[in-house]
Amino acid sequence: MSANALTSLENPREMPVAQLVLTYQRDHQPQLLSELYTRYFDRVFTYCLSLSKNQDVALDLTQDVFLKITEHLDELRNPDLFPAWLFRIAHNRFINHVKNTSKSANFATVPDESVDDPEEQELSMEREVLFQKVLTVLEEIPEKDRELLVDKYFHKESIHHLEAKYGLTESAIKMRLSRARQRVAKKCC
Repeated sequence: MSANALTSLENPREMPVAQLVLTYQRDHQPQLLSELYTRYFDRVFTYCLSLSKNQDVALDLTQDVFLKITEHLDELRNPDLFPAWLFRIAHNRFINHVKNTSKSANFATVPDESVDDPEEQELSMEREVLFQKVLTVLEEIPEKDRELLVDKYFHKESIHHLEAKYGLTESAIKMRLSRARQRVAKKCC
């Protein structure tokens, strides 16, 4: 192992994600995987929770996702796409979970997004990158804004329900949503 690799391994917290992935692919150092886990666990868990609406299922899915990346990280050809790849795995694990647990016709509400067309795959990856950016920004905005946006757009709660939940008028809810969306857009794009 070169002196440069040792220097990088001494402080993986300061390494950009793509460098972490490349260095892991080269050296297979467990602390690099640990750093990826530390950086992304909460985001993946939040995403899985938004899909499943169940903390136990979300935790199981999140653990499956990190097990999968442990097994397949060497196969990722473009380390810059790690976040999108990670969230694609999370999405696919959720789809598999629904397929395996659903015996009813309710499965039709969950689309199977396996795509063979390269252009569609590229668009899908771009959407995943954007989604990952939004998740990152959501962690940076004030908690009250984040909770409101998650309730409205992830949990699909109505304005009426949000009024009751937050004890605010309809116009106040709409104004807060508008301002929160502006904060996200300003930081994201």
